[in-house]
Amino acid sequence: YQVAGIQEAFVEARIKAVSPKFDFVSVRAGTQAFNSDFRGFIFSDNEPGLRFFGNLASNRYQWNAAYFNLLEKDTNSGLNDIGQRLRADDVFLFNLYRQDTLLPGFTSQLTVLHNRNREGERAPYFNANGFLDRPAVFGSGRPHNYDATYLGYNGDGHLGRWNISASAYYVSGRDDRGMLSGREEDIGAYFGALEVSRDFSWIRLRASALWASGDKDPYDGKAGGFDAVLENPQFAGADTSYWIRQ
Repeated sequence: YQVAGIQEAFVEARIKAVSPKFDFVSVRAGTQAFNSDFRGFIFSDNEPGLRFFGNLASNRYQWNAAYFNLLEKDTNSGLNDIGQRLRADDVFLFNLYRQDTLLPGFTSQLTVLHNRNREGERAPYFNANGFLDRPAVFGSGRPHNYDATYLGYNGDGHLGRWNISASAYYVSGRDDRGMLSGREEDIGAYFGALEVSRDFSWIRLRASALWASGDKDPYDGKAGGFDAVLENPQFAGADTSYWIRQ
């Protein structure tokens, strides 16, 4: 089969310079790369959307306000497939960064992200290899819609000689049909990650810890298992590490 895909195609314009030190507000429209946090835990992908961004206070603060409508991916390459219609899956987000939060060299970020999915109103979707992608072949296997809102804090940088990267998220919302229970469920889940390292000459010693909540009772009307929108985690190693995507 043949597939046409576009990973990046956008236009960008500066709306206004807001200070003599070149603090600005800009807008970017089109298919663009975006990572909602430092480590790619929640949303990291190339998707079509509209993004306003800028900085303040001599670049001490940076911010993004964006909307993305997700594309179908090619079954075998994982790249965007522009030959298919857009998914009924939308992401709205706002994040704010502040440099030198506690001490010089440490950046904090606050994130609010809402994922609105209405693919339960569409026919089942089969990929190019003939396998059913949506709804998931799990539990009842019936289509469902959901709304999920993520609230998160992320920190990245160094405190003295210690390098620190930390993330914490809470997600709430509503799923109109749980995959096991077959009934409406309230979403309430947690996630946390911490990585600490220190350099000794040419050696870096690093410790990593990650925790995500599970669902102790899938039939109680409460969805407690944590999940992301489109994650690409860079954690506990580099891209080629054993732990990536495991």
